[in-house]
Amino acid sequence: MWGLFRDLTDAGVSDYIVKPLTPELLKKALAPRSSSGELGRATLKLGKMVAFIGARGGVGSTTLAANLAWHLANRQSRRVALVDLDLQNGDCALLLNISPTPGLRDALANPLRLDNLLLERIMTPHGERLYVLGSEEPLLDNVQFTVTAIDTLFSVLRSQFHYVIVDVPRTPAAPYRRALDIADLRVLVADQTMRSVRDTVRLRAVLDEGGAEHRNVFVVNRAGEGGHHALSLKDMQGVLRIQPKSLIPFLPALLAAAAHNGEVAAARRGKFADAVAALALELSGRSRQQRRWWRAKR
Repeated sequence: MWGLFRDLTDAGVSDYIVKPLTPELLKKALAPRSSSGELGRATLKLGKMVAFIGARGGVGSTTLAANLAWHLANRQSRRVALVDLDLQNGDCALLLNISPTPGLRDALANPLRLDNLLLERIMTPHGERLYVLGSEEPLLDNVQFTVTAIDTLFSVLRSQFHYVIVDVPRTPAAPYRRALDIADLRVLVADQTMRSVRDTVRLRAVLDEGGAEHRNVFVVNRAGEGGHHALSLKDMQGVLRIQPKSLIPFLPALLAAAAHNGEVAAARRGKFADAVAALALELSGRSRQQRRWWRAKR
């Protein structure tokens, strides 16, 4: 593949388009270039980057990230990249019942090699519009990458996809913090416990909002799990001074069955799918009248 690419460039080819061909890719390829040889800023529309992080472990941020990515690709017909930055313990690929393609670790270790062609080789497709980027590195390895690698990776991805959904682990390291800092939207996922409220306060303290460009979205997952022993939404809002944009109901039977059968929970109609759809509308900015267009086909 690399030999063919070099032969083409030697023959005078200056650009290429990665399949599947979309109107957006074709428009970018045919757009006029600036004098420096790069696409002018006015002609390049970058995809939206949405980063998910849990206030604490076990609140379901990975589940929401994977199901939202599936919804955007299959219900809104968007090209979506799902990136799992937990290279050793990530579960995004597992939730979608696929095996990640090797290569992400090497790509992050050598950011100068990161381009559209390399990403096409190391991403795992799930259906026609969803592509997953993850890894399952040995637990004893010391996996490290730089802030520069994060910048390069997401710069390339945002030029090729409508949405880049990122599952960010709760690790206090500069590359993970950088992924949160550059995201257009940061989804803070919590449950109705004191630990979640405390850690949401701590997260918000380090994730400054930059107006419309960098916005925090608070989501309560597993709503109703603790019954009358759980913190009320009113009490949570009183402490956090922020209202949740979405409530994801506690449906353990549905999620357990989906995991056991290798299915996507959001693909099954019901309260969970509706909650994911509502979150997608909040993040995409689409009107709520478009929410249930697929349900007319019963």
